[in-house]
Amino acid sequence: MNFVEKPIKQQLKFQGYIINVRHDTVTIDNESYTTYREVVEHPGGVCIAAINESGNFLLVEQFRYAQGETTLEFVAGKREPKERAEITAIRELQEETGYLAKSIEFLGEVFPSPAYLNEKISLYFAKDLVMTQQNLDPDEYLRVVEMDLDQLLSKIQTNEIKDLKTIALAYEIKHRMNI
Repeated sequence: MNFVEKPIKQQLKFQGYIINVRHDTVTIDNESYTTYREVVEHPGGVCIAAINESGNFLLVEQFRYAQGETTLEFVAGKREPKERAEITAIRELQEETGYLAKSIEFLGEVFPSPAYLNEKISLYFAKDLVMTQQNLDPDEYLRVVEMDLDQLLSKIQTNEIKDLKTIALAYEIKHRMNI
């Protein structure tokens, strides 16, 4: 079996502020079979695990409309067109927390839901933080929360933290810190 699916036709069904939705006709198995795929196009994002001088990680608590509940997450944000992920990470950390990172390390990327979403989230570890000034977007309401890695992992275990990008990055940090 050939695992590559080739698009025959791509039709834009919805164009939004953050996402677009396509309906594609594709061939699979060496073009012997035709089927359909729905694709949510997203410009990509970043997620940043930032640790301060006290050894605490910075998270943000905010209401997420799509879920209808308040979440606790690492700092994250959407990439602007043609913006490098590292620049997005530095910008989002400063905007949401007021901290600028002197050191930021790329740890990899994750696909939140690859069956229908083309978003890639780049994961970063930021340290050597310097306080500047928080600069939230006009429609952005959040609270910065500090916690150590044990508290963070405990909140994941008790399902208080449900955000997958935060969970993936927390376990990557745990692995790298050999805890």
